Amino acid sequence: MAAFRAYLVVVLACLSGYTLVVGFNHGWNLLPIFFSNLADMTWSGQFNFDFMTFLGLSGIWVAWRHSSPVAQSHLASSHSSAA
Repeated sequence: MAAFRAYLVVVLACLSGYTLVVGFNHGWNLLPIFFSNLADMTWSGQFNFDFMTFLGLSGIWVAWRHSSPVAQSHLASSHSSAA
């Protein structure tokens, strides 16, 4: 477990450093760039769309796993409409 925690600290430090460099070089306004890549139908946009959907799916799964009433009602309504 200590090795995993050390890995998480290293990843967080690297990601924070990378984010700072990109932010200072290209600005901090992420959303217009993110969505313009989606609209341009490029590989960068495909990656953004893929990442966004899997991030949403992960969030829904975690909410369901932790018995969130909002996630359960959403999943139940989508399940009953699919039947």
